[in-house]
Amino acid sequence: MQDVFISYSSKEYDVANIVRTTLTNNGITSWMAPESIPGGSNYMEVIPSAIADCKIFLLILSESSQKSKWVPKEIEQALNNNLIIIPFQIEKCEISKMFNFIIGNSQRIIAYMSLQENLRKLVDTINSLLGKENNSKNDTFNQTTKIDTKSSNKRALASENSETRKYLELIALASPEERKIIEKMKRKGKRTIEIQEKIAKMKKK
Repeated sequence: MQDVFISYSSKEYDVANIVRTTLTNNGITSWMAPESIPGGSNYMEVIPSAIADCKIFLLILSESSQKSKWVPKEIEQALNNNLIIIPFQIEKCEISKMFNFIIGNSQRIIAYMSLQENLRKLVDTINSLLGKENNSKNDTFNQTTKIDTKSSNKRALASENSETRKYLELIALASPEERKIIEKMKRKGKRTIEIQEKIAKMKKK
C-alpha cells in the first residue's frame, strides 16, 4: 500500500513529478502514472486498484486537470474508496462547479503563490494525516527535482535543479494565457530569465 495517489493532467507532468520527488525525499510513498504502471498493463485495470491501495488522493489542481479525461474518473474512484482528498492548486484559475462540488470540503493548498513554501506545507499536511513525524521544518526537507543523478558535476546539477524550480514557480503563478507562452518558450530551450522578461513585457502592454 502506498501513502499517496497523485492525480494530474498530463500537461502538468513536470509539476506532478517535482511533487512526487519531494514526497519521496521526505519518506512519503506515492503512486503516479506512468512510472508506477508495469509495462504492458491496462491503465483502466491498474488505476482503480492503485487508488484503492492508497491512503490519500492528491489532486494537482489546475485548469488542465479540470478538463482532463482521466482526472474526474480518478476522483470518482477516490470518493468510492473514502480516500482523503488534498487539492494542490498550482495555478490561479477558475474552479468549475463540478470540481467545487467535489472538493468543496477538502483542505485545499493554494500553491501558486510560492511552490517551495507550499511543498513544505504539503509534506507536513500528509505526514499529519498519516500520523508520521513531521521533518519538513528542519534540514531533512528536500524538494530535489528529477535530474541526472549519474552526472558527476555537482555544480551542474545544482544549477539545473535551481532552473527547474524557477520554471515551476513561474508557471505556477502564470495565467492560462501566460502559461501557453511559457511552455512554448520552454520547448524552444529558453531559460527562465528570458521567459520572465517576455512575461514582464507582456504585462506592461
